[in-house]
This record gives sequence, structure tokens and C-alpha cells, in this order.
Amino acid sequence: MRYSSGMKSAILKRILPPNGESVTEVSRETGVNTNTIYILEAASRRRYGGPRDGEFRPRDRGPGEKLTLLLESKAVNTDDRGEWLRSRGLFTKHLPLWEQEIREIVTEKETMRGAG
Repeated sequence: MRYSSGMKSAILKRILPPNGESVTEVSRETGVNTNTIYILEAASRRRYGGPRDGEFRPRDRGPGEKLTLLLESKAVNTDDRGEWLRSRGLFTKHLPLWEQEIREIVTEKETMRGAG
């Protein structure tokens, strides 16, 4: 489904800083699929850049980037993990939170597929 530029702007305004509402919450309230919202967010970043010299805060990262970082983190030696996290602007607490978020996205997608 195609959305008007006004609808897209309203969604982006809600999920991007300073508002930072959760994508899941905005999706429920607007009826726009979470994946569509993440695509809008990524397109906005490509077009306008991100906060502070191109670096994204952990919560500003999309699910694809979070999954990539989670997988990458599994290959990092425990002794090097702190440096790896710092170099990406992350803390240890982000990884399990992201893992749970990815699980919720997959579960939601499976549920939607089963309902359709």
C-alpha cells in the first residue's frame, strides 16, 4: 500500500528523536506494518543523514543493522568484546535487548503470515 507524504512524515516524526516512540507502538496505532516503518526510517536516514556526525544511537538503529551487529558480536572474542562494543557506540545491555526485539519481529511476522 502507498502512503501519503503527510502520513510518512507523521510516522517518522513519532519514531525519530526527540520523540523516539517504539516502532511497534506506532505500527499498532496507525495500522502501518512495522517493516514498512523501518523502511521509511532507513530511507530517511539515507536522505537526511543521522544524528551527530553520522553516528546512530543504539535505539536509532533499524532491525537489519541490529541483527547484523548481534551476529557479528557472536564472533568477537570475549577479551575484545569491550573494545568492539565501544567502537560501535554500544553497551553490553543492548545485545540481549536487540535479540528480544528481533525475536518479537519474527514472531509478529509469523503470526501475520498465519493469519493471512
